[in-house]
Amino acid sequence: NPNAEIIIINRWGQTLFHSYGYPDPFDGTYKGELLPEGTYFYIIKISDEEIYEGSLLILTAKND
Repeated sequence: NPNAEIIIINRWGQTLFHSYGYPDPFDGTYKGELLPEGTYFYIIKISDEEIYEGSLLILTAKND
């Protein structure tokens, strides 16, 4: 949806990503740095009546 608002926050409520229409997808970084492994939360607002919330897990791939 080109009017959707996407927000990614950490467990303390700090906004790490914010976008309208999602022209650039969330890539797991904040201010150019990879976020540490952990659980983060998303809010997707399609309209005032249609809001989706949930969690996402960021893991670091390990090559052996």
